[in-house]
Amino acid sequence: MTVTNLLHVDKLVAIGLSKYEALAYLALLEQNNEAALDIANRSGIPKQRIYDVLDNLQTKGLCFARKGRPRCYTARQPQQALTAILNYRRQQQASEHERQARLVKELIPDLNTEFSGDDGELSSSPLHYESRDVDAYRDIGGL
Repeated sequence: MTVTNLLHVDKLVAIGLSKYEALAYLALLEQNNEAALDIANRSGIPKQRIYDVLDNLQTKGLCFARKGRPRCYTARQPQQALTAILNYRRQQQASEHERQARLVKELIPDLNTEFSGDDGELSSSPLHYESRDVDAYRDIGGL
């Protein structure tokens, strides 16, 4: 593998691919319409992992499989592929964001019932939030 390809691997990993996914995608760019075992041999990915790696690349929109025996894989054009990975990452982040917001909304009432200030009242510190505060925060793009 060339130094340039190593830099490409690092950059692809930085935008959300695993090292094996990056290696497989680069191998596909060099030789399209190739069987999984050939991709494994050229990229150095263990043969027992190559099908999972290629499935992940398909899920992320970086390649597609052609029907037939053996199944052959083709890389998507880099502009389409990298746009797809950004969209995939945005969807993941949005889902994670929503999951965290739901957890915060669930936790606030539960924790408020357990927490009281020195005088037995709910604290008026800036760390005290009501559920509606979380909704307002989410509405302005905070959660």
